[in-house]
Amino acid sequence: MRSAVDISGSQAVNGQQVRFLEQDPVPPSLRGREAQLKRTTEREAFVWVSGIRRRVPKDWLVAPSQPAQGSPSQPAPAAPRPSAPVRDSGPDAFVSCDEEGDDDPITEQAWDGLQEACLELGLSWGEAQQVIAWATGIPLAELDPSRLTWRHFLQVIEWLETAQGQTAQPAPPPPPPPPPAAGREAAKAIYPPPSRYLGVTAYNELVAIAANLGLDEESMVSRLGIPDDCPGYLLDRSWAFAIVRGLAATAAGQQPGSPDFSKAVLKFGYRSDDGPMLVVVGLDGTLLHGEAVMVADMAQQLRIRL
Repeated sequence: MRSAVDISGSQAVNGQQVRFLEQDPVPPSLRGREAQLKRTTEREAFVWVSGIRRRVPKDWLVAPSQPAQGSPSQPAPAAPRPSAPVRDSGPDAFVSCDEEGDDDPITEQAWDGLQEACLELGLSWGEAQQVIAWATGIPLAELDPSRLTWRHFLQVIEWLETAQGQTAQPAPPPPPPPPPAAGREAAKAIYPPPSRYLGVTAYNELVAIAANLGLDEESMVSRLGIPDDCPGYLLDRSWAFAIVRGLAATAAGQQPGSPDFSKAVLKFGYRSDDGPMLVVVGLDGTLLHGEAVMVADMAQQLRIRL
């Protein structure tokens, strides 16, 4: 994807005026509107539109002096909504807003663009479908262009942006196929949400691992230095690495040190009534937990080098 705006890399461009194209794949609610560019990444731009900070693909934008295709003249900027608050929660936070059109279905051109972006990362067509299904939360069997909205579109773009920045895993693999029904609970693979938060599922699984090591949630929070004034699922995603390091120390009979948030492939094992168990965290924060043999097989499918 290449931007029509004359900027490069992640260079700060505070204050530059830009305008949305008046064509697909831009949602109708944004076409022709003016915005103020805050900064950019390889694929995305952070802009202010009517007092709301939004993250959008760079190739939706042009400089005001550049005419949009199919438009003889530059449109007047849309009036801001009187009740729209100014919202910002950090440079990497995705701001979910109720902007009209976010829940409209995407166009066929946008659907093709999502698949092409996946293929650029080295994924096959089938793997691209799995990645889109995972990033949007739509079951793979029910994935269809008509079910995707512009909000889904941006979730996939955000995930691809993150995946592209992981140099150690330049071609992130899709989720592995589900295990047979008989062994479905023998191992779990929990993938990072398309946000910067740890998420409910991952946090609950970490609490369950701690319980297997003899720690209730309160003890885990206290022992591992987790903030007790923040709901666990709203912890920054980097806490996955810090918590697993602390649990690994606990499993080895050691005292956990200060939280270490650095990204690394982590693993540790412990023995339960059901036999040897293994915990693995991939570089992207993917959490694997369950019977050692099955977790090792999942890690191999996900190309996590143990």
